[in-house]
Amino acid sequence: MSLTPSLRGLASKVLFLGSESSQSGFNV
Repeated sequence: MSLTPSLRGLASKVLFLGSESSQSGFNV
């Protein structure tokens, strides 16, 4: 199992959730 794809997936999730949170005014 490679760690890089997991980190990229996690990073994209964090960025996506972060952008969604800022738009809705909700902090994770």
